[in-house]
Amino acid sequence: MKALGQWSDAIEEAYQIMEGGDESWMNKPELYQKTLALVVKPLKMVYFGDHRESDINLNVPVFDKMAMFPLFKVIAKADNKVLYDRMNNEDLGVIDMVTFESAVKVGGRTKFEAYEGPKNEHFNVEGLNKKSFNLTKKEGDLPVFV
Repeated sequence: MKALGQWSDAIEEAYQIMEGGDESWMNKPELYQKTLALVVKPLKMVYFGDHRESDINLNVPVFDKMAMFPLFKVIAKADNKVLYDRMNNEDLGVIDMVTFESAVKVGGRTKFEAYEGPKNEHFNVEGLNKKSFNLTKKEGDLPVFV
């Protein structure tokens, strides 16, 4: 929302409520109402560009079509809690956005495989806990845009 120029004092207040440690606001209608501006508005994004494929030394066209949903501390439970904690881990390098397989339409760019196993029964914690490329500058580490 900041990048779109839509950040305001009301949105800042809602953000602070949702990222705070006290979850009692969910039982208070006036505070809950304030947070809806952040939760209800997913961004429908499209990206078209190219990606350098180092294995074959070529630029490959990429087309991603996705809905972006913010992941807040208060709604990050179970596997999403692991994802939230990793995305905000400054020691490993923060991650701004995670792309799942359904978003990548063309281009075969590396995407995060959230689950492993023949039935997707195991959350891929090991793959998620690699350091971020923006921290290490090493090929194969997680990009900020995973």
